[in-house]
Amino acid sequence: MDIETMLAEAEIAKMLTVYAWALDNKDIETSMGLFAEDVRFDYSELGYPAISGKSAVREFFLKQVHTSDEAAFSSLTNKRIDVKGDTATGGDYFMHYSYKDLGSSNPKRTYVEGQHFYEFVKTEGAWKIRSMRVHITWQAG
Repeated sequence: MDIETMLAEAEIAKMLTVYAWALDNKDIETSMGLFAEDVRFDYSELGYPAISGKSAVREFFLKQVHTSDEAAFSSLTNKRIDVKGDTATGGDYFMHYSYKDLGSSNPKRTYVEGQHFYEFVKTEGAWKIRSMRVHITWQAG
């Protein structure tokens, strides 16, 4: 493996970590900065229609993702990245905890785990998520 491929893998892996932190902190600007303009976003296994384009993803985040949890904690593990020039594919395992009643004596918590599948593209010197699909393996709460 050459140094350019190793650097690309490291950059993409870091981008996915930034994504998880931005998601949990409801940081819409950081999240949107990680997506390509023509991004395809498929959370249909969670009951949402697949969407395309950065503006549609922004609206989805603002209306669905950032309004549903009082606090959230996400973990992405076992990141797999396959670089081919200025494109790449990959996946990871995820665990996502949501707390709706943070601070109560018996807070209700939801938990979802599964896999993300990605396509990445390097544009203007930076890696972006071009496609993201979720596959749910278990959910509770």
